[in-house]
Amino acid sequence: GCVGTWDAIKGRLWSQLAALMARILPLV
Repeated sequence: GCVGTWDAIKGRLWSQLAALMARILPLV
């Protein structure tokens, strides 16, 4: 229950962070 939910949240956070980095890095 809780662990699976946290895993899903963490996965979503990391994918958003990766997308943000992919958007920012080419501009640097």
